[in-house]
Amino acid sequence: MSGHAFRTLLGANAVFPRMTPNVYHKLRASCIEALQRRFNFVSVPPEDPGKSDFGDLDNMVFDPKPHETPSSEEFRVALGAEHVITNGQSRNFALLAERSPSSPCMT
Repeated sequence: MSGHAFRTLLGANAVFPRMTPNVYHKLRASCIEALQRRFNFVSVPPEDPGKSDFGDLDNMVFDPKPHETPSSEEFRVALGAEHVITNGQSRNFALLAERSPSSPCMT
């Protein structure tokens, strides 16, 4: 779904390749670690055990630790996302699936 939303922002020629399980699980761990620094509850819906690739990564968060929800831009910077689309309380982030060790993380 997010890839479709980002095509609207970036143009019809934008490419969002599917992730291998290895890439997906590394990105999942990285996002969970970054989000747990700012939220008491972080969850990722369970994956279908037979999936051979992944189109996106869903994260759910609740109860910000400083009791102030970060802005979309603070999230974008903290996750090292290239782009963000905000729709009410829902946010979509475009991240590079394979990032360098120096990629930003939420502090």
